[in-house]
Amino acid sequence: MTWLETPKATLSRQELERLWEEHLKGEFETKDVEATLATMVDDAQVNHMPVNTGGRGKDALRATRCEPSIATTSFPPGPTTCR
Repeated sequence: MTWLETPKATLSRQELERLWEEHLKGEFETKDVEATLATMVDDAQVNHMPVNTGGRGKDALRATRCEPSIATTSFPPGPTTCR
């Protein structure tokens, strides 16, 4: 499936804003990896260009945020919860 074939979002603007706020809270306030991942689709892809870290899928993203690296030891401070 290409991005052109991707189904349109079914969330209202308010729901999408609430989801984004939850994502930001998990990422930057509580630093809770699982709460952050819960706001993402299963095949989410993240690529941090300055340090070339990231991954595709929740397992890869969890590993990226939980394993010691420049991504978890620089700013913002690393996560407080990892499995």
